[in-house]
Amino acid sequence: MARLPSMNQQQSEKLTRLLSYLEVDPDNSKLLGDALETALAEHATVADELALRITRLTDIDPGAAFALSNWHMHQQDWQAGAKVLQNLAQEYPINEAIHYNLAQCFAYSGQFEHSFKTLKPLFGFEDRPPSANTSLLFARSAMHIAEYDVAESTLLMLQENESANDAILGLLALLYRDNLNSVKAIAYAQDALRLNPVNVDANLVLAETYLDDQDTTNAEKYFSLVLTNRKSHRALRGQAMIQLVHGNAETAEAGFAELFAIQQSTISDYHLLALAQLLQGHHKDALVTLAEALRQEPNNAESRLLKTMMLMLDQQSEQAKTVVREIKSNPNTKTLELAINSLEHALNGNEDQAKSLLLNLLGSQSPQGKTYGAVISRLLHSPQSNSVN
Repeated sequence: MARLPSMNQQQSEKLTRLLSYLEVDPDNSKLLGDALETALAEHATVADELALRITRLTDIDPGAAFALSNWHMHQQDWQAGAKVLQNLAQEYPINEAIHYNLAQCFAYSGQFEHSFKTLKPLFGFEDRPPSANTSLLFARSAMHIAEYDVAESTLLMLQENESANDAILGLLALLYRDNLNSVKAIAYAQDALRLNPVNVDANLVLAETYLDDQDTTNAEKYFSLVLTNRKSHRALRGQAMIQLVHGNAETAEAGFAELFAIQQSTISDYHLLALAQLLQGHHKDALVTLAEALRQEPNNAESRLLKTMMLMLDQQSEQAKTVVREIKSNPNTKTLELAINSLEHALNGNEDQAKSLLLNLLGSQSPQGKTYGAVISRLLHSPQSNSVN
């Protein structure tokens, strides 16, 4: 069985020895698992063959199963890795390595709620607190599902023990950025960058802050810096948003297509894609995009507002009135009540007042509010004869 030469002579000798043992005992599950872990560590081509041999066994040693899950993760087959790890997690309910890898599979698949729930049982044991990496993944997953208090308490506890850890500081910066606390966000970002100038989270905070201030030159510089180190969903979205602000809707739509391909996208991504389509005059496509956003979150205020604005732009007042009635049927927030008032102004002929209210409302709804406002302002002042579908 051929393999690549290793830079680590000790690992190479270990793998050679394990492979020789397997020639005598080829179906030994434990040996196969040890050999696969070693092969993965030194990037040996024999790893694929060893993984295949493990899958053919009827009785797989837990260590071999864990090695197999690692192989799936190296292949970026997160679903297959999660399937193996879920079985192991049931057998070992508080094993940190198993739960951490399973949470990673979920996180890379965009299933942050599953990632959060996978790691939660590891916390609360004073005698064996989780590692920093596990705590960081737990906090990041919590942020994705809006469990901000949990994320903050986890990160601040970590910071007490590791005050000079740029990963902790960067994620705290991102946490405060997402909670619209710009003073804390920038302070933590600057602290992180003093320790590590290429910290992805800290550079994202600066990039998004510049974008909020409509400084697209600096925003693009920091987004590009992020993307040289990681294919970040937020950085790709930021670059697409910059294209939107500049009116390059076709380029922006291509950017959104790329981020949709790498991760389960957010409702905000659907809104921005719809705006890119609308800027090109593709009103029907934009309505289809918003329909998917509303399917995922039927009561999302921004989705309903954008849909109504599109109908207004297309002079489809009766359909717009239908959306207003839908909002009225479930006025469970002050945001929706304000939306009703603004839309009723529009449908009663008070269009300028309605547009002003809608822009203010959208601007208050998300960290990207100013970008929404800039794009929607462009839409409101564009001729309506450019609709092509």
